[in-house]
Order: sequence, then C-alpha cells, then structure tokens
Amino acid sequence: MNRFYAKITGIQNSGNLHLVTLDFSGTVLKMISLDLPQKVCEGAVAELSVKPSHVAIAKDFSGEVSYSNRIPARIEGIERGELLSIVTLDAGEESFESLITTGSLLRMELKPRQSVKVMIKASELSLVRIVDEY
Repeated sequence: MNRFYAKITGIQNSGNLHLVTLDFSGTVLKMISLDLPQKVCEGAVAELSVKPSHVAIAKDFSGEVSYSNRIPARIEGIERGELLSIVTLDAGEESFESLITTGSLLRMELKPRQSVKVMIKASELSLVRIVDEY
C-alpha cells in the first residue's frame, strides 16, 4: 500500500459526497469521499493511501485523460515478473509503487531514471488519518 501526506486546501460537498483538494508538494490532488471525519478541514495534513494496482504510469503523455491526479515522478527501480511487474517511482519527497502487467512494462519500454507521470483516479485515493504533526 502506498502512503503519503498532503495538505487539504479545499472541500466541496454535495449531500454525502465530498471532493477534497490537496497540495502534494506543489501538485494539486483531488480525492472523492463519501464520509469525512470531523477533523478533516482546510489546512489539515492528511495521510493518504492508494493501492499499487491503482497507480497508473504515463510516459511521454500529452492530451486529456479523466485521471484527476497526475504527479511528476522518476522511475527508481523495476521488479520484472513473468506476468506482473512492480515499478518504484520517486515523486520528490515520497515514493510510489505501481503494479502493472509485464506486457505494459515491455510495450512502454520503461527503464530506471525515466521521467513519467503517476496517475491516480480521485476515487482511488483513501484518507488514512489526519495527522497532528507532519
């Protein structure tokens, strides 16, 4: 499970649905949530999580896509398996793991030190907790 921290910069509500905007080292992130604890407010620091299987990788990307979260990163390492591979990504102060098919790894010709975008749907980010100290 990938875990990282971001500062809450805005919250929009529509009934029980919430769209939370966050600042992740200068990159704007969006998270959709049905329920938010009372401690969730603008200015708070949130610990977030996302499964490696929900982290997509874009290389040489241009154009529009429905993924709200696009984080610049660099490939740090690759564990190539027969069917699935784990790509370790450096996104500044945090790192992510992406679980992709080995076919995608080969098709995209991914290699260490390449610049890519980490892409995460807003609905795939989860709030772990609000932290008192960051």
